[in-house]
Amino acid sequence: MIYIIVLLTGILIGGITSNWSNKLSIRNEELRLILDKNKQFKQILEKVLTKRSRFKTRINNTVYIGVKLDDYGKVDILYFLDKRDIAIFKDDNCIMTSKDVKSDLLNDVINNIDRVHYHRIVDIVEVLGFVFYREDFEKNFNISVKELKERANMINLDESSDIQNIIKKNNNKFNIDDILDKINRVGIENLTKEEKDFLNNYNQK
Repeated sequence: MIYIIVLLTGILIGGITSNWSNKLSIRNEELRLILDKNKQFKQILEKVLTKRSRFKTRINNTVYIGVKLDDYGKVDILYFLDKRDIAIFKDDNCIMTSKDVKSDLLNDVINNIDRVHYHRIVDIVEVLGFVFYREDFEKNFNISVKELKERANMINLDESSDIQNIIKKNNNKFNIDDILDKINRVGIENLTKEEKDFLNNYNQK
């Protein structure tokens, strides 16, 4: 009987110890990952400050910065302007985000990316609701922004001319009922020249 109690007590203590050990192991791994993230972000900050980061492009509200990290090699920093957040990509895989990075460190990284790469971040062209880094856009689409604006202005001028013509024609069209109502209200002598011409032409049909 005592043997069974000792055995059950041993199993119970072993289970509790094992469960506690697993939780401690998981917590240690989480702390290791958080420390690693903060280490990588400190290195990114140092690379940006020493101008060893490379602006790659901007598409909409995402800025792509290239850096080389000691532990991961060449990576892409994706800086989300609208969220003021960062993710790190190696090839096409997200290897870490800014979750659990110290807020002051993250702010330093973002503020310095804004400062160091400001002129490229704001050198953009907006086409059909999409925002592109101007140099990439001109290279990929083989057209300068200046030429694109000139073409757009020509199209707008043509469209506005057509629109103005339609409005003008529509303004010259009258409804016989409206003119008769106006005559009843204010008399025929108060019709405009265009309204009188319309009435005369209508009577001759």
